[in-house]
Parts: sequence; C-alpha cells; structure tokens
Amino acid sequence: PTWWGSVPSIVLAGLVDLLGPWIDGKQRPATSPLRSIEAITVVTTHGSSKLVNSLQGEPGRQLWQRTVLPLCRANAALDWRSLYKVDRASADERAAFIASLADGSLNLWTGPLNLQDGTPFLGDGETATDQQIWYLDQLLEGIEGASST
Repeated sequence: PTWWGSVPSIVLAGLVDLLGPWIDGKQRPATSPLRSIEAITVVTTHGSSKLVNSLQGEPGRQLWQRTVLPLCRANAALDWRSLYKVDRASADERAAFIASLADGSLNLWTGPLNLQDGTPFLGDGETATDQQIWYLDQLLEGIEGASST
C-alpha cells in the first residue's frame, strides 16, 4: 500500500535493511544485489485518486524510481500499477479481494495472457498448469527483458 503518498514505514525499513549500504553510498551501485534486474513492477493501492497523487508528486513511485531502480541494471524499467481510491470500494469487494489473496483463489496465471511477442498464451478464463509456467519459452507480454526465443 501507499499511505499518505509514500510507502508504509515497515516497507521502507525493509528496503533500508536490504539495500541500505547501496542507498547511503557505502557500497558502489555496481555491487548492488539488484544489478541483474531489468524491470521492476510495483503493485500498490492508494486511498486517493490519481490526480491527488500526481499533485503530490507521486512520492511512493519516486522512491522506487530514484532510490531502488538505479541499483538495478542500466536502463531498467519501472512499471507502476496502482489501485486508486481503494477506500471507496465496498466492504464486500475489499473482503472478497483479501479472501482471494488468502485462499489462493486469485490466480495471476489466468487468461487472457499473451506472450511477449503478442502470441496468445491463455484464453479468457483459462488457467496455466505448472508445466506450462515452468516451460514457457517467452516472457509474458508487458515484461521487459530477453526471452529465450
């Protein structure tokens, strides 16, 4: 979640614990444990609208853009995915979403999904098997980096 425009202190503390020596300059960025990462996707929620976050300068996004991304591979990309106005969702909608996270019924490998080159991978509502996932010969559409084909 993004609270009052930034990440919660517990998340920030985790980032500092893991990346502190590189963030504060005690270690060279070239030695960062994130140097092989080509893209980061952040999925978060906001209580306010996109407009309000834009007016605030999107400090949560800026933390990742300015602090974490430079520790990744040169020209790494940041994909920011946010659910705005989450507090306006009904109690039933929020409860159903939380329950789906807890019980595993929210399956991120449910179509429609395409491969990186645009080839259809899963049709609408179709769910990938473990074997399909393990033996993918390409990354999924929207993921940056080199596929094996």
